[in-house]
Amino acid sequence: MAWNESGGDGENPWKNRKNQGPPDLDKLFGQFSKRLRGALKNGGDGNGSGSSSKPIGFLLGILFVGVLVIWLLSGFFIVRPAEEAAILRFGLYIEKVGPGLHWIPPIIEKAYRVDTVLVHDYIYQSEMLTKDERIIDVKISVQYRYADPEAFLFNVATPISSLQEATASALRQVIGHNVMDEILTNGRALIKQQVITQLTATLDRYHTGIVIADVNLQSAVPPAQVQDAFDDAIRAQEDERRYKRQAEAYRKQIIPAAYGKARSVMAKAEAYRRNVQLEACLLYTSPSPRDRG
Repeated sequence: MAWNESGGDGENPWKNRKNQGPPDLDKLFGQFSKRLRGALKNGGDGNGSGSSSKPIGFLLGILFVGVLVIWLLSGFFIVRPAEEAAILRFGLYIEKVGPGLHWIPPIIEKAYRVDTVLVHDYIYQSEMLTKDERIIDVKISVQYRYADPEAFLFNVATPISSLQEATASALRQVIGHNVMDEILTNGRALIKQQVITQLTATLDRYHTGIVIADVNLQSAVPPAQVQDAFDDAIRAQEDERRYKRQAEAYRKQIIPAAYGKARSVMAKAEAYRRNVQLEACLLYTSPSPRDRG
């Protein structure tokens, strides 16, 4: 009578199989060694073909068990604290796992580990045209990291090349909307922020899984062919600013002195006016000699 029929006294062969843990590898290897020694010993008795076929079959079984154990052990992998791993099953993404010890069935599944904390960087340099139609040589450093392993590995065929192309496009657009004087003087911080905004928007649009950490505008100079002329222009601008500062200082110095001198002249004129008026009043009110006689 079957174990699952009514009144059957057979033992459930699947009992407690669900909650069993992984096999004891030490025990398996001990049994393997014991059986291997026994098989080799029986194979050397010389009792005929029937006795020799049994250890050969047993050895094949042991070989299969060994291959199975190696297959099981090769499925373990460790994800470091700074990493995340994308798991593929027959080439199809199924999940993402975090740091720790994990196991996947080899051949059936494969793990791709990606460092999501490490910051990478590269330098991009090119000649570009400014808003005022001047050529300028710009050099920037881009720092980035891989934030999403699935997007970085599978959404774009060449994510790093796409990042470099997006950097060139964003930088050309920003430089093309600014004049050279702003780029070379006090507009560097604004240009940096504009490049970060443009580059981040492009990477997010294509779901590259790359996040921009920072952008540094290392240099912005005119081409070498016009460097001397540009240096002359820079010196002329510096002279212009210096002359303006000197003129402003002279203005601040001369205007108060002129105001003081003007007030002094006006005070003297007022005093002279009062003196003339007083003398006129005295002459008009004093009696003539005829009146006194």
